[in-house]
Amino acid sequence: MGHRPVRVCIVLHTDLFEPWPIVRPMFEARVLRRLGREVHVFSWIKDVASPLPEEEVRDGLRIRRRKVAAPRGLLGRTVGFRRITKQFAEEIGSLRPDAIICHDLEMLWASVRAGRALRIPVLYHAHEDWPAMVSEQSRLEGLIFGLLERRLVRFVDHIYAAGEERARRYRRWGKAVTVIYGAKSLSEMPPISEADGTRRSRPSSMRSPFSRRA
Repeated sequence: MGHRPVRVCIVLHTDLFEPWPIVRPMFEARVLRRLGREVHVFSWIKDVASPLPEEEVRDGLRIRRRKVAAPRGLLGRTVGFRRITKQFAEEIGSLRPDAIICHDLEMLWASVRAGRALRIPVLYHAHEDWPAMVSEQSRLEGLIFGLLERRLVRFVDHIYAAGEERARRYRRWGKAVTVIYGAKSLSEMPPISEADGTRRSRPSSMRSPFSRRA
């Protein structure tokens, strides 16, 4: 019996396709598929009334969506976020990935929990400065998010940072960082379904951190 392809799980705090495609993970998915990887996408859908299916295969990607309302209030967010994180970590783990690519701090806790349980690499895309954004509404919550991020990145294998300023902070924490300055628009990319029979050179910024298993 042959070995299955390397399985990568992309973890998002929103849907990959709706209401519009998320460019960077979409680009990652296309590159990974060209490399022969099996790509799963796990998304937190905060609109429990969303008509999107909980599971589907779309453009060759295996999509799993979990519809859970975001907790409200400081106490609700503190308790509810922990509960949601545990649930999501178990769901991500059930996909049995060989590597996890997490986009944004909101899903990092669940990704790290799943990665540590499975003993697999976790890669972290720091698109936004979440602690700074949250602190605009609550300085206390901004501080909590900042401490949470610093704790969680200790278990991350590589960070992709949007800009050199943010990258310097992660380097000070002793992490390997790749700076990503932008991405092509979706109109410049071939459809994912074309990736099956296509082999193209990889952009240097998207060198795969996962090698095919023997």
